[in-house]
Amino acid sequence: MADYIKFTHAAVGQIPIPARGRVYYRDQKDPSLGLVVSSTGKKSFYLHVTENRQTRRITLGKCPQLSVALARDLAKTKFAQVIQGIDPIAEKRRAVAMKTTLRNVLDDYIKKKDLKPITINDYRIEISRSFSDWLNKPLAEISPDMIRSAINNDIVIRGQ
Repeated sequence: MADYIKFTHAAVGQIPIPARGRVYYRDQKDPSLGLVVSSTGKKSFYLHVTENRQTRRITLGKCPQLSVALARDLAKTKFAQVIQGIDPIAEKRRAVAMKTTLRNVLDDYIKKKDLKPITINDYRIEISRSFSDWLNKPLAEISPDMIRSAINNDIVIRGQ
């Protein structure tokens, strides 16, 4: 259970770092605003929301980059979205998916794997040949049907 304190710049700065795990605090002025303090010394503001008997914490930002006043304003904004049926977490994921292209995924995959230069070249050639129209398309716009169709077309073309 979270402790309730009046969030001020000074009060938040004086909150002790726990020896292990995390400790949760809630604002006396606005109980939907919370602060989590981890044993690593990081402090983050969050919005505490209960919907359909499920409690969720929506991260607002890290402290001290986010001031108490700004965290309160952001909490009100996010809370208003939740009341309107908008899921801020899903919206954030959707925004990331709309920015992530097939080319980004290929580049990230190549960076993370220990691949030989010839393998990297083969991957780039195959992806460019089979999915050239999609390289700059957001992943969220590529449907499973589009992938099936492209694979079937590729099989037909290669089979000729």
